[in-house]
Amino acid sequence: MKIQTLEELQRADDHSLSFTPRGLGRMCEADAAEYQQQLVAGIELSDDVAAATRVAFDRLRTVFAHGVLCSRPTLSFTTTHS
Repeated sequence: MKIQTLEELQRADDHSLSFTPRGLGRMCEADAAEYQQQLVAGIELSDDVAAATRVAFDRLRTVFAHGVLCSRPTLSFTTTHS
């Protein structure tokens, strides 16, 4: 795992900025953060949903909104030859 600086952690992920209300495109960081939150803000669970499920859903909704900050990991492979 690469340890990132606070600045790196606060930078929006380029892939997240590509999803706009009109499909693929490019958004500024502030608009992308608002859009990601709006996507899940209006989802309401039925009153019949168990409390534990409701808590888990609210947690997931928060994680989704923070997803704009999640960088896609860069995979690197090394091979060793004997």
